Amino acid sequence: MRIAHRQIDRLVARATGAGSTTTSSFDLPHARYTVFVEYDHPDAVVSFALVDRGEGLVPSENAVGAQRPGDVSAPIVQQELKAGTYEFEISTLTSTCSWDVQVVLNTMLSRRRPPPAWRPTTAPPQPITIRTGDDPVFLLGQTGRYEADWTVGSTRSRHGMAPHSVDLRAAGGQVVNLGSSDGKHGHWSGFQFLGAGQWTVEMKADLEWEFVLAPITGPTGGGARAF
Repeated sequence: MRIAHRQIDRLVARATGAGSTTTSSFDLPHARYTVFVEYDHPDAVVSFALVDRGEGLVPSENAVGAQRPGDVSAPIVQQELKAGTYEFEISTLTSTCSWDVQVVLNTMLSRRRPPPAWRPTTAPPQPITIRTGDDPVFLLGQTGRYEADWTVGSTRSRHGMAPHSVDLRAAGGQVVNLGSSDGKHGHWSGFQFLGAGQWTVEMKADLEWEFVLAPITGPTGGGARAF
């Protein structure tokens, strides 16, 4: 009898870490999968591989032709994988290059019951608020997606406001530009994938300001999720 392939799009495995690593192994049933990957910073990624411990490297069909692994957010898309035990091998230039890998089961290709959905073991981090005159250095306890918002004078970051610029600087020197305005035109960068560790808010503004960095929670599309 033919098996009816029902779209499930369930997050079934996830690994978050930093630096060159071989992750803990995980078992997958015969199914189609999408793998989502995020890095901080993408330039520091040397290689990324999904490995079947029984048969070796799994070709990342959606990453063919990419100049570097960090350019590809989904190296495997709706790709059929045999039932087996898998792990990820990540190689980076620095020990502080943070990454997050999510395995989404799209459709089962066997009569087995789908594995349970992945669940976080810790609560999302609390938002971080820094104001004019505060110590601009803060510790980010968890790697993940964050959204920044800020006030300069009396207006928020997504509206016209007084001239300013705001960056985040990692302990290793990496700078993430979040937004700026010349008083007439401005931009803001939306969400950021940030690695755990020490960061510094670098706000340049003549008026008093408030900066808030909050974790993004819930689904992010395609079965993946933030915190």
